[in-house]
Amino acid sequence: MKKWLALVLTVFFAFSFAACNDEPATPGEEGGNTQTYEIYMPDGAPALAMAKLIKDDEQFGETVHYTVVAAANIGASVLQKKADVAIMPVTAASKTIGSGEEYVLLGVVTHGNIYVMSSGSVSSLADLKGQVIGVIGQGQVPDVTFRALLDKNAIGYEVVDANQTPAADKVGIRYFADASALLPLMKTGQLANGLLPEPAATKITTMNPDVSMKIDIQEVYGGDYPQAVLVAKKSITESDPAFLKALMTAIEENAEWISANDENAASAVDAINSALAEGVTPSLSKDAINKAVVENCNIYLQLAADAKTSVNEYLAAMKAVDGDSASAVSDAFFCTLS
Repeated sequence: MKKWLALVLTVFFAFSFAACNDEPATPGEEGGNTQTYEIYMPDGAPALAMAKLIKDDEQFGETVHYTVVAAANIGASVLQKKADVAIMPVTAASKTIGSGEEYVLLGVVTHGNIYVMSSGSVSSLADLKGQVIGVIGQGQVPDVTFRALLDKNAIGYEVVDANQTPAADKVGIRYFADASALLPLMKTGQLANGLLPEPAATKITTMNPDVSMKIDIQEVYGGDYPQAVLVAKKSITESDPAFLKALMTAIEENAEWISANDENAASAVDAINSALAEGVTPSLSKDAINKAVVENCNIYLQLAADAKTSVNEYLAAMKAVDGDSASAVSDAFFCTLS
């Protein structure tokens, strides 16, 4: 009996000692508890902001899944809360998550990449009077930014269809769902002018050598402006700020990497296309991407605190043109990680 009791006590103390001296494992280390994070981004220039992370399969000590969706579907990824972290247009973010209750803004990653491409003699917005320009995404960033600049410069405009021409003193805006619908008409010369973001802007010059970049919308605006933003679930900023800080550092490093040379730009396209959601037709191709195109995409990370004024001013300007295109955002939407 005494031997049996001694054995029990020995086992008990052995387990107690082991439990007291067993240091908790750090998340991400062997034996630790990793978190799974879903990162979503729209195809095109915004996805370039994370290309190196995808290529290197950066996990940051956690389990990270990168998904590139069609640009039209990024809002649903956030609204349905599939995305823990996402890149999305600032206007869409303002309308869907601008309260800062569930998602917050960590920074701006693209700062304007829209250009007037033309096969005609266009050098200013005024030169577009009496002409038709193809514009993608009615009510979205390229469209509303363009109309805001027309208003600022007291240039009238009207919406036209395929069989209409505008008045001589107005710009005719013909809307297209996306670049894939607009580019074929510019390729064949059926449409002389198009408002296009990079890299579609450069792509049309490879399809039709008569088309060239005539107006830099960023210059007309007066400098960089917030176009696509990095957002995250508010709960993650509270539970795992270290992960988000590591992610943002990698995004800063990516901005230097993608613009370093043509080879990196091509590798970025391969990485993004490897992360496309099922059924998504890639919008990026290596023959239309190089160092110069990447630089035109205007990609760099500006932290939320530094971008607050420009974001609010930009949203106000967009709302003035189209009340449905954007919303004011709360102060709680701008997040500074502690």
